[in-house]
Amino acid sequence: MIICGCQKSVFPVLEGSEWQCSIAEGCVDRYYFLPDSNYVSYNCEADYKSYGKYFIQNDTLYIHESACDLDSILSQSDGYYGLGKSMYKIVLESGKLKHVGKWSYFDKRNEWVKDDFIFDKNYLFERVK
Repeated sequence: MIICGCQKSVFPVLEGSEWQCSIAEGCVDRYYFLPDSNYVSYNCEADYKSYGKYFIQNDTLYIHESACDLDSILSQSDGYYGLGKSMYKIVLESGKLKHVGKWSYFDKRNEWVKDDFIFDKNYLFERVK
């Protein structure tokens, strides 16, 4: 008999899935979960894609944003320092992805700092694929 102290994740398999959140009429934010714990997200309002890694720990999904489309375009502008790295804490609530926290990384201090940002209660992502 094999006994495992493992806890089953509440998350479905994310690889190959697409999730979306309607921001306004004709404007939809999206997450695409790819192989090897990679993801791509699309921000409709700002019209850019971001990229990074994701992982699940216990009952929480963490999304680590490390680059976006705007980095290469705006890096040529005077005074542009990039959007930086962000980490999002997400839970599964009634089958939808709900953002519950955000951290920003500061290179000069080499640390993650929790943002005071409060996500709208309707900023929920539904699985569409």
